[in-house]
Amino acid sequence: MSTRSAYASPRQNGTSSPPSSITGTSTVSPQVQRMNIVTRIAIEGKAKRDEENVAIKMYLKLAIPADNINPGTAIPLFKEENVKIRDFDIHPLDSSSVPYNFSSSTSPLLHNAARALNLPARSHHSYLSLFGHQPPISSSRFGGSASRSKESDIPRLDERYTGHILVSGYQVSYVLPKEFPPKLRPNGIPEEGDDVLRTPVLNGSRHRRSSMADKNVILFMVGISMVVPYLSKPPRAPWLLSIPTPRCLSNHLKLHIFPPNPTPSASASFQSLSSGDTDAESPTWDMTADPHVTRTASSRRPSAYQYQHFADDESSDSTSAPGFSDGVGIQGTFPSAERIRVRWAAPVRRVDDGTSDGRRRVGVTSARGEMACTVLGRGRPHPGAAEGVYMHLEYKGICKGVWFPGVATLLGLDVGLEAKGCEVSWAPGHEPKWDIIGGTGYTGHEIGGAEQPQRIVDRQSSFDMPQLSVTSDSPSAGPSNLPPSRQNSSSSTASLLRAPLPNQTVPEYSFEESEPTTPSEAGMSSMFSATDPESRGRSRASSLAETEPDIRPPSVPITLHLNINDLLLPNKNVFTFTIAGVVLITPRSPMPTATSQSTSPEVAVSSDGEDASKELIVSLPRFRILAADAEKIETTARNGIESKMEIMELYASADPQARRAELARGSRAKVSSDGGRIALRLPSRFASPSSYLSARREDSDSSTRPPSRPRTPTDLHRLASTSALRDTLLTSVTRPRRDGPLMIPSVAASVTPLLSATSRVPDAYAVRVVLPSPADTDDEWLEFGIAQSTSPGDAKQPGHGPPRVEIASTSLEGVPVKYETSAVANPEQSVASALALEEISGKDWITWVRVHVGTTGGNVEIVYIVKQLPQDAKHANAKITKGKQRLIELSGLPVILPTFCLPVGTLQVDIECPSGYEIASLQSNLAHQRSSMEGRRLLHYSLPKFFYTQMNLRLKSRAEHQSWFPSSVSKLFRLLVFAAPIISSAIVFLLLLGVHNDVGRVQSVLAGCYNGVPPGSGTAGWADSAPTITVTATVIDRNAGPGAEKQPRWPTSPVDTTRAASVTVIDVTSPTPQEKPPAKPEPQPAREAPRAKAGSQQLVPFGQYTFRWPRLEFSVSRQKTVDAIIDGFGTVWRVVRKMYHWPLDPP
Repeated sequence: MSTRSAYASPRQNGTSSPPSSITGTSTVSPQVQRMNIVTRIAIEGKAKRDEENVAIKMYLKLAIPADNINPGTAIPLFKEENVKIRDFDIHPLDSSSVPYNFSSSTSPLLHNAARALNLPARSHHSYLSLFGHQPPISSSRFGGSASRSKESDIPRLDERYTGHILVSGYQVSYVLPKEFPPKLRPNGIPEEGDDVLRTPVLNGSRHRRSSMADKNVILFMVGISMVVPYLSKPPRAPWLLSIPTPRCLSNHLKLHIFPPNPTPSASASFQSLSSGDTDAESPTWDMTADPHVTRTASSRRPSAYQYQHFADDESSDSTSAPGFSDGVGIQGTFPSAERIRVRWAAPVRRVDDGTSDGRRRVGVTSARGEMACTVLGRGRPHPGAAEGVYMHLEYKGICKGVWFPGVATLLGLDVGLEAKGCEVSWAPGHEPKWDIIGGTGYTGHEIGGAEQPQRIVDRQSSFDMPQLSVTSDSPSAGPSNLPPSRQNSSSSTASLLRAPLPNQTVPEYSFEESEPTTPSEAGMSSMFSATDPESRGRSRASSLAETEPDIRPPSVPITLHLNINDLLLPNKNVFTFTIAGVVLITPRSPMPTATSQSTSPEVAVSSDGEDASKELIVSLPRFRILAADAEKIETTARNGIESKMEIMELYASADPQARRAELARGSRAKVSSDGGRIALRLPSRFASPSSYLSARREDSDSSTRPPSRPRTPTDLHRLASTSALRDTLLTSVTRPRRDGPLMIPSVAASVTPLLSATSRVPDAYAVRVVLPSPADTDDEWLEFGIAQSTSPGDAKQPGHGPPRVEIASTSLEGVPVKYETSAVANPEQSVASALALEEISGKDWITWVRVHVGTTGGNVEIVYIVKQLPQDAKHANAKITKGKQRLIELSGLPVILPTFCLPVGTLQVDIECPSGYEIASLQSNLAHQRSSMEGRRLLHYSLPKFFYTQMNLRLKSRAEHQSWFPSSVSKLFRLLVFAAPIISSAIVFLLLLGVHNDVGRVQSVLAGCYNGVPPGSGTAGWADSAPTITVTATVIDRNAGPGAEKQPRWPTSPVDTTRAASVTVIDVTSPTPQEKPPAKPEPQPAREAPRAKAGSQQLVPFGQYTFRWPRLEFSVSRQKTVDAIIDGFGTVWRVVRKMYHWPLDPP
């Protein structure tokens, strides 16, 4: 065959790499372009028993716009997910969707694709004819055996004409062919007019396909064989199959399912679930699909291939169908989606568990919860009722391994509140509902499904009627789409004329209570036909519960609605949620008798006072997940009581013999896994108990009746003595009654830095605080906190660690009183009060102090000492080294002042300066500051509550240690240090000047020596060539003697008339020097002038060539000054040389 090279070699399985038949024109990573090219999808598969995977065949019809895309481009079709592609086949179609000729025996996948896609019969023309190739064509008019033999000889087309399937980037993509055919006219004839046989088309196809042909669209059919594993399997989950699909508007699914048992009986195979109750003797499957698979009403295929009828995605009909050999499967169309999920499982028998919301309950493998109980104080649900404890509950639940064995997807999870030995009710003044927030899969919640209003109960009662059907495609499918008036109706259709118009004034008869259905819903029935589709609309049923007239108690279980489609893989899924609300916990008590109910108001008031003074013990409630196989709960108790008249104690264990510990206000603690208890008691040490009871009892008019003694008195809670009551009465007369705001009028604090014996800088300070006790606070304790800033700058300094606070004394009007301290780690874990946790941030609480001031009032004095930690003291002394004492310059102290929980009118801070130090700087956030001889005074007015004072004190030492040298010597030394650069420069200049003078003198001596060279020494010709200089001078010949003129100096030159052994040149402008007495001439030995070396090319002896500085012309007075300066520099020079060469003598 001449076009043999245009066909491909046998295909290899898999798409991990390009087939071997592809040449170098193919690319491993082609260019990717996203577009929708799939126009039809048909999925067929068969699930076999005891296999981990399902063989799926996916058939696609593709439309490629040749004008808008480049050959060889990769177009993503669908996500890879967990599928494995085994084989594929691609074949072109003409403009009428007629496949070009191919061999069914060579390409069985193409044969099945043409059948599944409902394509016309194949053409007898080859696709290669469009490219100019002429393969042999067999006509169907000849014998059938000859046609079949010719058909079996047709090989596959090469991938450069068909493209191929590639898995890349977690996407299954279609790589376009390298060569596109020439553009065809609507009638199938090439535009170039080539002699190519026309492709036959069906009648009317030319007119129907003309628009597609005008756009130059190339059609292909694709058959993909893949393996899809199960996402879940029984026993804790249904059989779940997830098949990724391209986005397309025409989708068809046909999936064959293995029967429930290996050998089902004939009657069981044809048994439908629409008959009502499930029979154990006729096993069948419950099946759902997401998205919903709708059966086709009619088909042009024979009756033996009719599609099977199925219900919506929450129901199924696994009856026998002609399309399957054993009658088990699902077949129909489904809308566009990225994937289709098919579930099937054995029917789950409905158990009447008391719920009527229609949702099945899920199971949980393991659950972990975090329960936070914040105690807010005492309270009563209504006057005269038993007293309880207000608590804010917050539960964070984490459920792992959510499972359900059936096919329903919209399920419920029950969560209940447990309080041992206590009654739980909604707290008055707070909204009676739970605030619920859910994570992935959460769709809503409902409280007390068994106690729904009558409208919801009637609607839910219709769920078990098999003759009714609900489809999720209905636009009004919701919580109330089944009205009570039609719950027993067997009609399968509904008209829009029967639906009432919306009327907002009639709540019982609204549009949402209608039941619009479609004719296609007739006959759809199942055990779950109304379970989960209805639940979709009812996922927000909590909004209906909010409008209910009756309020469910908090002890009623909460049903969380979740969609298990979002929680696939039961061994890895995690469902999280949060429940919060405020409740009242009341201890259980025996039923009241008639006598107690007829008690007079005076007796009731007395009992209220007794209840207010007694100890109240309740258990900590916990939320429990009812369907959890294993559960772990971490419970935390927090003291959030704002009133200072309550003391909270915690039992960390449920053991009755467990010890209890007082929990400070704002702090929190954990209890054991089996739960815990809390106890509230009132302080008994108050001066005027009647005033407290009158404030506590709102229904009492008498404030003079003495209270009852506490039932469990302790050392810390006793009634005041008679003397204390007498003092209270006297104080109440002299002290005016407060009618203004509750505040502290003034606070005076004095700070005294302290110097320890081991430290040379102040590393501690004492603070003395004086203030009047607040009036009429209904509290015997004055509380304040001591906090330190945690700014980033302080954190980086090694010397600013957490200090240690010691209370030195606390007194009231000069009388020592009791105080309590509690250490607080940080505001996230525990703070001084419930309000301080929210309002005070950016600080680390060091100590919270409580001073017992009673109710008599007076001036309170607190003295505390703040000391740095040992490592801080070492850091402060790090600059003081042994053997060398230096000045102590600056030392910083962060001053910590009290922080009150009440507003302060005036704050006055006095800083005392210790002896030997002075205040170098003082940084503070206080508004006013002034200096005095004793130190500094700072003032600030109108301080809000929890005002935090920031202050940093820097002290400067006043030369604590004396220096080695006196003050004058020290000043001279500093002056010398300052003048050292100038002196060094002068010395260098003198050194250079001395060297210059020495060089000048040496040059002068050498010049004199060479000028006295006798003639005839071999240097003839040099003197003759020397320039003649006329100088007025006085020549003195001191070596004149007999015969001196007879000895020529230069043997080769004539005798000079001027002979001088030494010549003194005197400037004519200078005065005549004083004549010295003539010295006795001394005979000098004759010296021989130097001679040039033999063969030397030297013209002039080097020594005769002198360099002289130009002589400066000075007057006599100036010359004397210069000489004096030079003599002085000479002296300095000699001293410097002496010092430089010391201890040796200068050379």
